[in-house]
Amino acid sequence: MHDDAFSDEDTQRFYTIADAETMNEFFMSLVSSGNHWMFISSRGALTAGRIAADHALFPYETVDKIMAGRGQNGTRTLLRLHGRDKGSLWEPYADWSQSLWRIRRSISKNFTGSTLRFVEDNLDWGVRFSWSWSFSHRRGFVRTARLKNIGADTLQIDLADGLLNLMNGGVSRRVQAELSCLSDAYKDNVYDERSGLAAYGLASLVSDKAEPREALSATLAWQLGLDEARVSLTRASMENFLRGEDCAFPARRTGMKSDFILHASLTLEPGESRLWHIVADVDQDQRAASLLRAELQSDRATLARELSDTGRVMNDELLAILGAADGLSRGALAMHEWHHAANTLFNVMRGGVPERGMRIRGGDALRFIGARNKAALPAAAALLSDRELSHARFVELLSSSGDPVLVRLAREYLPFTFSRRHGDPSRPWNEFSIRIQDADGSPLVHYQGNWRDIFQNWEALGLSYPAYLESFLSIFLNATTLDGYNPYRISQDGIDWERPEPENPWSNIGYWNDHQIIYFQKLAEALEARYPGRLAALLDRRDYSWADVPYRIAPYAEICANPRATIRFDAELDERVNARVARL
Repeated sequence: MHDDAFSDEDTQRFYTIADAETMNEFFMSLVSSGNHWMFISSRGALTAGRIAADHALFPYETVDKIMAGRGQNGTRTLLRLHGRDKGSLWEPYADWSQSLWRIRRSISKNFTGSTLRFVEDNLDWGVRFSWSWSFSHRRGFVRTARLKNIGADTLQIDLADGLLNLMNGGVSRRVQAELSCLSDAYKDNVYDERSGLAAYGLASLVSDKAEPREALSATLAWQLGLDEARVSLTRASMENFLRGEDCAFPARRTGMKSDFILHASLTLEPGESRLWHIVADVDQDQRAASLLRAELQSDRATLARELSDTGRVMNDELLAILGAADGLSRGALAMHEWHHAANTLFNVMRGGVPERGMRIRGGDALRFIGARNKAALPAAAALLSDRELSHARFVELLSSSGDPVLVRLAREYLPFTFSRRHGDPSRPWNEFSIRIQDADGSPLVHYQGNWRDIFQNWEALGLSYPAYLESFLSIFLNATTLDGYNPYRISQDGIDWERPEPENPWSNIGYWNDHQIIYFQKLAEALEARYPGRLAALLDRRDYSWADVPYRIAPYAEICANPRATIRFDAELDERVNARVARL
């Protein structure tokens, strides 16, 4: 780690790995303050989308398939320099380029992990090509590319640059994984040359039923910065480019994979550069497409200014989240600051962070109580209103009722946001879900995750928000079974357990106890350290519950006879629990 690896650019801090061409390929994630997700390799192979894998911009696959799909999915760039022979082609970050040209690569990531930049210098040509990924709440995914003449001669360059295998609206992860060739047949890709907007939809949803199923969403893609460029909807244009042949640019392509490829010719004087953006987003309806088309036709300058600022906006929002969780620090070693920020950010991505510090929205607290216990809602509504109040006052008001159910729910309500189920292409069994906004765009007060992840992260968060420690302990106890075990997942909605699926070899039911003592001990120690005597005062309170999980531990003799079958699923109890949930 060298000090010169850190740099300040456009109000943001970056860390750069130089000579990346000498390193083995590795995998990274980009972070958004919204519901975007992106997993990307150090050579540019990626998958991305919003919310979950069913809303992907590029196919969501396992790490090995993503890396193997480089040049087929995601981004690809081809460059040809005029004045050289016909074979003078360059494909940045392609393996074959290293055998023809003297190249130098670097990868840079900003402090919050929301922007990633790739750079490749062709030292023989005297040309630098760079591109970066960033996020925009309104626009989706922003790829910013720049071609710069770093040599001494005027250059004339033809380029083909774009996005390959975009996911059409209506194509779920399962359809892509199991029926991709069939979904290709349904694809209907249209380009409006007047506005420069491309829409990737389906003629109808993929179904085996004899009924119409209209596809009502599409992936949209567009570009700014290369006004002279022509847009191709098929990667066949790149094959034509490789052969030095002309390419057709039809406005519609059906029955094939979805691509967005720019073709342009540029002249660059020494030191001169050209910059352009390619923007794409998923799950866009007809109204969104119509509004965007009007913007592209009427006010491209405003759009360009907006795109140039997306990286800073996302970075500032993540800095605010980090600050709320004590993730910002200053020390003698910059790398320590970066490690601490990254650890804090990934911590709150699992366990969440308070939406408004120690303030809560009364209306949201009532929504939580109504979801958790319908019978308790009228009494709570008599004590609370929609107004904002402090967390301490909220607990005080519900505790004054003397109702142990309301007292329990008062401690169980956490006004946390930014939490999400975790997972990534290296662990496909952990399916992630990023739900951080409600229907009107307000922050969604919600947390969710595996038991171990939630309480590991809350232990650290308790240092920043000790007033929530009693809630952490209460949630821990109330989600523990009478046997002293814990279920698999926990969220603000309650607990979740697995049900047997005999036909699924990956299915199993899990019942754990190995985390219990140390997790509870650390939370209890933290509460006692911050509020001496409080723990002892809670010991004889009847404001707690236990989780009615329909698992039964086998008798000792059966466990000795078959240590691989230690628990049973009680289907009858499962039905009774579901009936109780429906009632309450």
